[in-house]
Amino acid sequence: MQSIRVLNLKGYYYDVKVLERCLLESMGLCAYFALNEEETENWIRGKDNIAKIKLVDYTSLLLGVKGRRGVPFYGKLSGYVHTKVRAIASLIVDIDPEGISFQLTPIFDKEKVSEISWYPTLMLAILRRIFLDELSEKRKGEIMRFLEQYVAEKKTSEIDVKE
Repeated sequence: MQSIRVLNLKGYYYDVKVLERCLLESMGLCAYFALNEEETENWIRGKDNIAKIKLVDYTSLLLGVKGRRGVPFYGKLSGYVHTKVRAIASLIVDIDPEGISFQLTPIFDKEKVSEISWYPTLMLAILRRIFLDELSEKRKGEIMRFLEQYVAEKKTSEIDVKE
């Protein structure tokens, strides 16, 4: 998450997308293991037969969210990892009659910065769910208040943007 933040600030947006996908897979793996504890041993032994795209679904399942909400976003990020044309095209700065110009030196562009606040928030929600039985009531309350505040502020900021 720290690398995503730093790369965003330095203008390395392509690299950010690759790391975002890896981060989502890692969170999904945590959720998968929480829901399928017996598979953890298999994974440790190198018997990794988990479809990566399904890991996003396990995050939703663990958190009780219906549908496959993260799959379209994950699919878009996969274009960067697998070097698809649309992902490469995101590096193009300008197309004119003279040719195509690429931005080789990263330049900060506010429009291209990924919103990163939801990554640690999502990870917190996942860890809360996984360790629910081990957490004290006080800690559970603190986490829930934070998550509720985040959601409320997110809704407020979305309303402000629409107006």
